[in-house]
Amino acid sequence: MRSAIILLSLVAASGCGHLASRSLESFLDVHYVLGQDEAWRLNGPYECRQVVSPTTICIVRNGEVVKTTLRGCLSTRNAEMDSQCLRVLSKLDDSGIASVGAYLRSDSTAKDSSNSLKTVVYHPANRVFVGKDAQGNFQFENLTYVCPQMLAIAQGYCLVDHSDTDYPLYDVFRQLEDLARKARRGYWGTIENP
Repeated sequence: MRSAIILLSLVAASGCGHLASRSLESFLDVHYVLGQDEAWRLNGPYECRQVVSPTTICIVRNGEVVKTTLRGCLSTRNAEMDSQCLRVLSKLDDSGIASVGAYLRSDSTAKDSSNSLKTVVYHPANRVFVGKDAQGNFQFENLTYVCPQMLAIAQGYCLVDHSDTDYPLYDVFRQLEDLARKARRGYWGTIENP
């Protein structure tokens, strides 16, 4: 009898994790991608000079390098999770023929100090080649944009900074973190009682 109860508990727990994972994916389907029709919310592109940490990048803005804090993101202080978070953010500083660049969400960007910003950042996800300009440079049209911060939070690679709440996507980030915790993604799967 006792083994039947334990087995039933394990099945229920794995089912809850699966449901949490499914609702996390559904939530991401709605919030992760920003379509071309909403591109007006973004400023850029800016060259991402360096991904410094899971919470900081350096962009080139008006010819100067600007340290930029990724709003909503805190390190888990777990080396493996930080490494995974850096991998997700590294898409921002891809270079080459189809360099993607960083776009800052205008309603979520604020000055942090004299020479730094805090923002929510996006990069193009679906680009279409449209030809070459007069100098022979390849030209692309961005059809969709994605937010690597959302992906890092959803995968449990970083935590949400609940001390900074004065931007439109805070509630989305908070809900993503809650769903990642329930699905025991990344960091949340490494601690006993998330």
